[in-house]
Amino acid sequence: MPILETPEIAYVESRRAALADLAAVFDDHRESVLCVRIGGTDLSGLFGLRRDRDTTVWDIAVVRDALSDIVNQFARGGRYVVTGAVWEHIPGARLFKPQLRESPFLEQHAGSLRRRMIDDDVDALLREISLDRSNGLHGKTVIHPTHVSVVNSLLAVGWDEYDDACAIRDARGAGGAIASAHGRMNELGPHALWAEQVLARATAFGVVREGASLVELLALGQRAVAAEYGLAMSSVKVVS
Repeated sequence: MPILETPEIAYVESRRAALADLAAVFDDHRESVLCVRIGGTDLSGLFGLRRDRDTTVWDIAVVRDALSDIVNQFARGGRYVVTGAVWEHIPGARLFKPQLRESPFLEQHAGSLRRRMIDDDVDALLREISLDRSNGLHGKTVIHPTHVSVVNSLLAVGWDEYDDACAIRDARGAGGAIASAHGRMNELGPHALWAEQVLARATAFGVVREGASLVELLALGQRAVAAEYGLAMSSVKVVS
């Protein structure tokens, strides 16, 4: 699991040549490269930057530029799995509003779970994972064991996207588009690679059953953390 975090990767004048050289090395040892990791904290540190409680790694412009080039070089066509950087949690006062909507939690009678996740800044972790996934990163380096269930929950494949991915896979070779059962239009050409990657992610992280919600999955994960580490979780309600 090589990690990209050096000045040659960070600095614009050397980055693309360095990435191309690394790609050649990785290709020579393809069977040994499980994934390509990103050192977001080290890349930030080269510029004297550090995230705060309200900032994701994607908000640091010079790091975001490097992340974009790394994805472009290594993740195109599903060439390698590129994983997200460590979420850097820095305690302190928050300036901006929480990033978790109330309604999904209230629908599951899990308002207390939302409040606790906000108190622990987990909403910022959820936001960063969502941005990782939207930008082509799958997986995330974790240094605190209580974050594992949060990462796994966000990377699990929702039933709707799994169903769409299967429909696109099954129509492989056909042209045009087909209507999704979930209110979207599946374009068989442009969405083919997306479908392959969704199905690969489903194999690694599982699929949320039809009718279940992400909130339920997060609550179950938090209960598992409580059982493992003896945390007080009596206020978490999991809807079956």
